[in-house]
Formats: sequence, C-alpha cells, structure tokens
Amino acid sequence: MAVTTVRVQYGSSGKPAPGYRVSLSFTGGIGGVTDTEITDSYGLARIEHASVGQAKIIVQGTTRETAHCPGEHTVTV
Repeated sequence: MAVTTVRVQYGSSGKPAPGYRVSLSFTGGIGGVTDTEITDSYGLARIEHASVGQAKIIVQGTTRETAHCPGEHTVTV
C-alpha cells in the first residue's frame, strides 16, 4: 500500500485546518476513489491507496488540485 499525506491549511493564516474530509481520486492505473480521512489537529490526513500516479485531491467534496501520489502535498482552503 502506498501512502499520501495531505496537509490542509487556512489561506488567511497558514494555520492547520483540523476536521476536514480528504480523499484522492485516481484516473489512471487501477483508478478509483480512496476512503475519506479526516485531518488531525495538525491539519494532516494520511491516506493509504493501491493506485499510484496522478490523482485529484478532494477536500470537503471539492477538487482542490491534482498531484502525483504517493507523496506529501499541501492544500490551502
């Protein structure tokens, strides 16, 4: 299993955003959408997934950006 860590932070302050729902949507390889993870008090969501490659990062039901996974990514809300 591969792991992608997504850090969600507030754009106005740069502070962590706890309690946000995060998932990944892969279009290549096996494809599919991962289970939803909730950001912790540091704004981090650790998502395990079987696919690798380009994925859309979905926060609170909205696609925020596309990134190469696995890896670490920061999303501003």
